[in-house]
Amino acid sequence: MIVEWTNLSSGLLGALIGFAGSLVLYLWDRRARRKGAGRAVLAELMANARWAVKLKGQGLSEGFSDQTWASQLPLIAQFVRWPELEKLVQAYDSAAKLSKQTGNLELKDRLNPGWNEIALGLAKEFRDAIEGLHRRVLRSRDLSIFAEQLSEFDTKLKKAQDSESARSRQARAQDAAVEIMTAVSPKKSITPGQS
Repeated sequence: MIVEWTNLSSGLLGALIGFAGSLVLYLWDRRARRKGAGRAVLAELMANARWAVKLKGQGLSEGFSDQTWASQLPLIAQFVRWPELEKLVQAYDSAAKLSKQTGNLELKDRLNPGWNEIALGLAKEFRDAIEGLHRRVLRSRDLSIFAEQLSEFDTKLKKAQDSESARSRQARAQDAAVEIMTAVSPKKSITPGQS
C-alpha cells in the first residue's frame, strides 16, 4: 500500500511540475510575443514620425504605414496601459485621416505651406506615442541606442518646428504689410513704369 501511495504521489508531483513548467513557458512566450509586437510597432512609429517631419517642406506624399499596427493591435492592446494605447490610437488615426484627406490633392495643393503645421503636429503625436511605448518594450541594452536615435529625431523635429514657426511669422508679417499698404495706398491702380 505504501508503494502505491509513493507511486501515486510521485506521479502527481511529476504532473504538477509538468503543468507548472508548461504554464511558465506559456506565460513567457506570451510576454515575448507582446514585447515583439511592441518593438515592431515602435519601429513603425519611428518610421512614421520621420516621414511626418520629412513632409514639411517636401509636400505631402504617400509613405504612412499602419500595417504592423493593424496586425499587432490585439497584442499591443493587452500589453500597454490605457493612456499609452490612447496615444497610439490617436497618432495612427490622425495619420490615416491626413493620408485620406490628401490622397486626391494635386501637387500644387500638396506643396501648400499650411500643411507643414499639420505634418509637424502629426510628427509630435507619433513622438508622444513613442515615449509611452519604448520603455515598455525595449531591453536595457537597446535603450541607450534607441535613446540616441530618439534624441536625433527630437533635434530634427525641434529644428523643423522652429523653421516652420519662423516661416509662419514671416508670412503673417508679409500679410500685415500688404494689409497696411492696401489701407493707406490710393485706390487707383498703378502699372509698372507709371509714377
